[in-house]
Amino acid sequence: MAALCGIALILPMRAACCAAEGNASATTQETAISALISDLSADDSAARKAAGEKLVELGLAGRAQVLEATHSDDPEIRAQAIGILMKLPWSQSGDLPAVKEILDHYVNYVDQAELIPGGNPGLILPPAAPQQPPTEQNRCDAVGALAILPDFEGFDALIRLVHEDPADLVRWSIVHVLRTTDDGSHLAKLRLTNPPPGDAPLTALCGLAWLAADSPRAEPLLAQAVRLAYKNPTPDDGELDFVVGLLVDLETADKKYDDAAKVLREELKHTTPTDSLNVPVPLARLFALHANFGPLAGFNDDVQRAGDFLSTPKLQYAMARVALRQGNTRKAASGRKDAFDAGGNWRAGRFETGKYLAENGWNEEAEAEFKAYLAMPAGHDAGDTEGSDVNAHFALSDLAAGRGDDFTAAEEKKAAMSILGGGTNAPLEGTDALGHAWPITEDSIWAEVHWLYLKAALKRKDEPAVGAELKELIQLKPTDEDMAIDVVPMLKAHGQADAADQLFAGAYKVVDGKLAVDPTNPSLMNGMAWLEAKCDENLPEALRLASSAVAADPDNSAMIDTLAEVNFHLGNFQKAVDLETRALKLTPGDTFMAGQLERFKGGFAK
Repeated sequence: MAALCGIALILPMRAACCAAEGNASATTQETAISALISDLSADDSAARKAAGEKLVELGLAGRAQVLEATHSDDPEIRAQAIGILMKLPWSQSGDLPAVKEILDHYVNYVDQAELIPGGNPGLILPPAAPQQPPTEQNRCDAVGALAILPDFEGFDALIRLVHEDPADLVRWSIVHVLRTTDDGSHLAKLRLTNPPPGDAPLTALCGLAWLAADSPRAEPLLAQAVRLAYKNPTPDDGELDFVVGLLVDLETADKKYDDAAKVLREELKHTTPTDSLNVPVPLARLFALHANFGPLAGFNDDVQRAGDFLSTPKLQYAMARVALRQGNTRKAASGRKDAFDAGGNWRAGRFETGKYLAENGWNEEAEAEFKAYLAMPAGHDAGDTEGSDVNAHFALSDLAAGRGDDFTAAEEKKAAMSILGGGTNAPLEGTDALGHAWPITEDSIWAEVHWLYLKAALKRKDEPAVGAELKELIQLKPTDEDMAIDVVPMLKAHGQADAADQLFAGAYKVVDGKLAVDPTNPSLMNGMAWLEAKCDENLPEALRLASSAVAADPDNSAMIDTLAEVNFHLGNFQKAVDLETRALKLTPGDTFMAGQLERFKGGFAK
């Protein structure tokens, strides 16, 4: 027993002793590395060179302190540290093989497809291959290679790099690839990140991460990123313009029109990205703000700022809208005509103008431009392609659907599909607010065509046509939730419960997949609850999700409306009326919600 007691006393003391020795050793090494970093700005060039060589020899042991030195207030230390960092390892022991291969060549990464015709993207040239001195573009190429690894294997490495790479061009490149390749399931992890002060790309990335789930939290982060980027301008390869566009959209949605205009004026001072018509993008956005919500303060100064660009179709249309808001209908009509005539015979220019008009809700003018574009013989100028023809028909379809002309909307989509059937190589893809793109199948487009024909048949009370379109939709098995909301109740009413269940299951799977990776997102919870309520399925789950969404965003009238709809389907009619009354108070005059309230009060059919 005594011996055991002795052993029990000695072991902890020895462990503590070893720990103390280890800590002392680590502290000594850190002190030595700090001294070497200080020597990077020594007056003696030989001392600077020796310190740099020693830090490179230390490798990973000194990397953390070298990385910290890349942010030094001393410009000499900062520059020397960046050069040393480029010679140190970028991979970590836990990296997957594909990630490690890219990071081991991070500084001088070369995409073989860029140098060898027919080469495979992502392959790294063997060391014997001739290479130019490494550039920031080499690292941007490595970032692109990490982003396209299967199953997003490169995500953790990309997050490391956005914190560690000293070049803003590279870090803005990481922002770009993350927002365009991630479906939101990974980017959501950055909602817990507090970006370090003064870091524009990382602040923007955190704002993007919050955008889908909580736009009020995203807006100040994006605004801060823009301010930081303007304060210290660096190359961003156009990514800052995208962030500015998102910020302007958020401020416009919040009715902060003057704030949005100030952001655009500031962008015009620092950078001038242009569209295919050579019109500065922020200038076109600025005049759209005046046209839709103004003229705002500073309008006359903006007119002077625009100069010769006032003669371009986009700004002429905007000025016509301003005149209309000022009550000058004659000037507005004349301005619209001048804008249309200014388009001339430049087919690609008409398409670009049509997009601008449609984006700003100027639907009548947009329709005229797209029709004029399609009426012209195809040319050979940039932007005049079969892909643009397809998109023009899709745009005309959306415009027709917006005014309730479902039959014309179906015909325009059908015309687009006939072009695709003719052999065009134009890809079919959808995009979200962050620019993330995903492929769209032709079957899903045909499902939309038949859905539109179905709605048109319902309006004209053509029962045989309704049955025929439902039959087409059953064969196509669409997974779009909006389509399911319309079609599932119809299938049930027509005695096709099995087909209704199948259609609902397909839409449910898509929404549930998004919710599984971002389960606290109020918008996703609300969307699922709305799908379930309108299809009269999974109502207990719908109640739970809708209640959680409202708890997270209690003044969101759309989410309160969803909760009211769920309660109505559960038979809680008075609760539905109370909730809808609350929603209508938050958005007075909303015709949809007013109709909902009357429906709930009358106990009308679901």
